[in-house]
Amino acid sequence: MAKQKLLLTFDTETCTIVLPDSWNLTADEKKKISIARPLIYDIGWTISSRSAGVIEKKNYLIAETFSVPSVFNTAYYKEKRPIYLDMINNGELSVKPWREVMEIFLADCEQADLICAFNEQFDLRAINFTELYINKLYSPNYQSWYENQVALCWKIAHQPYKKENDKDFDPLHFTFRNKQYKVMDIWGLACENIINTPTYKRACLEHSLISPSGMYFSTNAENVRRFIYKEYGFIEEHTALSDAEIETEILLKALKRGKKVEGIEFFPFRKLGYVSDFIEEDNRITPAMAQNALDILNAYIAQHSEQPTPYLSQVINHSAKVEKKRDSLLWDE
Repeated sequence: MAKQKLLLTFDTETCTIVLPDSWNLTADEKKKISIARPLIYDIGWTISSRSAGVIEKKNYLIAETFSVPSVFNTAYYKEKRPIYLDMINNGELSVKPWREVMEIFLADCEQADLICAFNEQFDLRAINFTELYINKLYSPNYQSWYENQVALCWKIAHQPYKKENDKDFDPLHFTFRNKQYKVMDIWGLACENIINTPTYKRACLEHSLISPSGMYFSTNAENVRRFIYKEYGFIEEHTALSDAEIETEILLKALKRGKKVEGIEFFPFRKLGYVSDFIEEDNRITPAMAQNALDILNAYIAQHSEQPTPYLSQVINHSAKVEKKRDSLLWDE
């Protein structure tokens, strides 16, 4: 009998480096820094196979981030601290140093055929930046490195958004501590095998599962899971192991529905096309569905109208297309 292929699916919850309070950053500026400089405080993973399902689960909090209040308080989900403390007190979760957690994680990676995550490029960036941060934290030049990072974060926050050029990024492998592991991004796999369908797109329009700009369909793990189980009120816990379990469910279902797509594809949500194009072309669109999309488009326009950009112009054009379609649908009723 052939050996079953093992899949390691992991998720991270992150904070970022501590920045001066005097900066008074906006939510968008904080988000840009958090994406560019993620520090892991919670990592969880499952080991599964297509035939056996989930075989093993592991979950750890990172001592150097979770246990330092000033660092943990930079997390978007910092209000979940009491939940973590309850889990620690109940023996469900432990806090360990980064290097010890990575030894456990990498030992499991050695046993797996593929390392998987949803939006895996972000989680791999988080592992690499946390590794750098911890190495600097325990080195004599930490302070100078930290001050340089703060200066870089100011630029990240205040310059127009630009995706970081990971020129050495390998879309087929996770390289860490001089070893390589093959990867498969569940996000791209779900876009390829599960959600690039008219049924999913109509569900997005019906339930307002659309990107903040209104131009794209939302394709995050929470909404993919909602669609699979038709549970549109479902909300992720946004703790690492719980989210890794959800992503494992999506992974195994995606593998049953289509081909295995190894590696990481950039911007896989673009496979689904523009919301406005689908609304124009699909003959089962209702006025209410078009209105849901229009509300999100117009909310984005109102929020960003004081700072015109080429992207805002695109959103305005998409809004005009959707409004025209909605009006024609209302006229036909």
